[in-house]
Amino acid sequence: MAEPFVAEDEPNHPACGIGPSRRYPLGQFDVSERPTKECPFDPADGHRYTAAGVPVCVHPEKVGLPAARYKSEGAPVPQPPDLQLPADADDLVPYLRELLYGAAPAMVESIIDRASAEIPRAFPEIDAVTALRLALGQRAWAKPGRKRRPPSRMPMVWYFAMTAALRLAVSSFPNQQRWFMVGPQAAR
Repeated sequence: MAEPFVAEDEPNHPACGIGPSRRYPLGQFDVSERPTKECPFDPADGHRYTAAGVPVCVHPEKVGLPAARYKSEGAPVPQPPDLQLPADADDLVPYLRELLYGAAPAMVESIIDRASAEIPRAFPEIDAVTALRLALGQRAWAKPGRKRRPPSRMPMVWYFAMTAALRLAVSSFPNQQRWFMVGPQAAR
């Protein structure tokens, strides 16, 4: 079975715990603006389905997808959100953190690729790899004076998957690979 649109054990994503986005991959369920008679609640399993049996999410704002019939009518799946870097360098890491944690796993790699290309253009003094590592790290980073968020409960699998994606994104920079080393390889 393909990877769900939103990982089941990802506590930072606002998607409902029982919604179809946590069980099915992108494009394998429909998204409706709100509950309607066209997608009634099934008390047998606690989910909503169309008359044809297609699972339906009724919270487009939580899954980050516009309402459309992705499975029923083959509507085109949306692309990752636009990368609009903040004007202030101090806001970069919190912006990236919110963008990456709000995105579905299927879109994270594309966001990382675009961010690693755009950050050096917008902020030449900032290392893109370091900014992405901070955004994906387990600590909450904030500007001085801002209330700090509690530490993330990000599963280790997610952490290592993101670290691997970052390794691939900057594999053409061998002198920076030590930043990505974790575990026993870091000591070498």
